[in-house]
Amino acid sequence: MKETFRFIKHNVIVYSIFVLINSIFMTLLLVLISSFSTSFFKQEAIYTTYEGKKIYQLIDTLFEQEDMDEFREHNGIENLLQYYSELKKECTFVSIYTQPVYVQDAKNSQSIDFDTGNGYALKTIEMSQETFDFYHLRIESGNEIPWKDIKIDDTTIPVYLGSTYKKYYSIGDEISCDYYMKPVTLQIVGFLEKNSFVYYQNQVEHYLDDTIVIPFPYYLETSNKLRQEAFILSMFHGQIVSQLEAEELLSQLNRIGNITNFTSFTLLGNSSLQNQISQMSSILTSNMHLLGIVIILISVLFFIIEASIVSFLNKQRRTKNHLYDLLGMNHTSEKGFFILFTICCTTVLSTFLLRTIEVSTFSFMIMDLLWLIVLHVVLE
Repeated sequence: MKETFRFIKHNVIVYSIFVLINSIFMTLLLVLISSFSTSFFKQEAIYTTYEGKKIYQLIDTLFEQEDMDEFREHNGIENLLQYYSELKKECTFVSIYTQPVYVQDAKNSQSIDFDTGNGYALKTIEMSQETFDFYHLRIESGNEIPWKDIKIDDTTIPVYLGSTYKKYYSIGDEISCDYYMKPVTLQIVGFLEKNSFVYYQNQVEHYLDDTIVIPFPYYLETSNKLRQEAFILSMFHGQIVSQLEAEELLSQLNRIGNITNFTSFTLLGNSSLQNQISQMSSILTSNMHLLGIVIILISVLFFIIEASIVSFLNKQRRTKNHLYDLLGMNHTSEKGFFILFTICCTTVLSTFLLRTIEVSTFSFMIMDLLWLIVLHVVLE
């Protein structure tokens, strides 16, 4: 051990450059591999969700007050409920809507949608279990929302928070807010994986990192008709996933409308979605190719520089090792300690360089193991 430190002290400048280059390479490689895997899995998620599917936007046309008055006079809520029920039987309906919740204080500044003057409106997105499953959303930690237990009059609602909230809240914490004209408590049951996204408002990647995910109620019975109406109209705003062309689908929706006496809706096409998916797929593929080339070039450059430094260090070590051999001394343990010490220095410096980048501990362990093997080989 003492001889190793003497050797390092004698070659401190070269050894420092050696460790610095190792650390920079390890950092760059981890970042590039992380970017490559992110692009790959994002492309897979997009293909899994959208490939071979047509997605149409369904909205109501109750824009004017006179339209709403007529809707209420002719049993609009009951008709819309029936329409919603029939629609889910015949189509894949992805119910999704943004409805801000209002709080007095916001711990996570990124989650603020707008300032109300006496509080804040937070970014939220409401969805059904079918929507959550359709977009292959997953939680990083926590428990599943009991989707089929949610009632419209619940005063405590289980929610998921986006990944940026993890700095401010823990599972089990509660947020007091106003939601659909009523004070409620949002109970945090889990956190979404980072970079979770859905298709919303013509955005293929509507990210949820700074958003609260609120489940739509499964049971819609309530004595508060205005609140029930607001919920049902929100749930009606969603996307229809179908293999049918627009004309065929619209004919099917009109048939349901004639049966249920609700015809105040319109269907929007999905041409912009397909264009966005095509462009995004092309960009992701190009990024993956570019990252692969950069990884190869950096690796080649690194090994050229590394070989020169290792060659110099080996010449210094061979002189000392030859002397140990003449004296009958064993230097194997010194070589092992040199490798271990180099690994530790490289890891510490790499950790410092990566302090602002999220890289898994598992990735670091794999890199350290590979580095141990490389050092063992090159220093033989």
